[in-house]
Amino acid sequence: MIRKYAIFGAICFSFLFAYSASASSAGEIAYSDDGKPLPVSDPAMGPQTAPIPPNALNLPKKIVVDLSTQSLSYYYGDQYKVGEFKISSGLPRTPTPVGTFQIQSKIPIKAYAGRNYYLPNTKWNLKITSAGHYIHGAYWHNNFGRPMSHGCVNVSYADMSSLYSFADVGTSVIIRR
Repeated sequence: MIRKYAIFGAICFSFLFAYSASASSAGEIAYSDDGKPLPVSDPAMGPQTAPIPPNALNLPKKIVVDLSTQSLSYYYGDQYKVGEFKISSGLPRTPTPVGTFQIQSKIPIKAYAGRNYYLPNTKWNLKITSAGHYIHGAYWHNNFGRPMSHGCVNVSYADMSSLYSFADVGTSVIIRR
């Protein structure tokens, strides 16, 4: 059984109570407490990525944001995908910049403020432009897959935790339409 608890529309923590586990003929693992399997992978994002060989961990890290699909993927090198998930990029009046960037700094907690918003205690912030564009966690909405931001790349806290751990200062970030 998976239990999720939300505050202000964002999942803040979840628990997985696994009473039995089984593997399907496709090799996917499912957990269940009532005989009805619950797939561990997110079907909206496709199958789980393949295991990454140890020698790939020495390849350059890369983050790719696709604005047309509102998704983010991150890799070791060009072929070893670590993860992929939905994001929310900038709205038409406040677009997310397109191009190749590098992570300039990692800031564990930051406040964002503008004329019509104040978002304190935002976790896991990756600065990508000197103009102040970031990839960061978003606790104030759960509408990933649609543009929602003032130019930053919004990521769910569950996904941003892993991305923040993966990324280093200097990691390449490619944002494309």
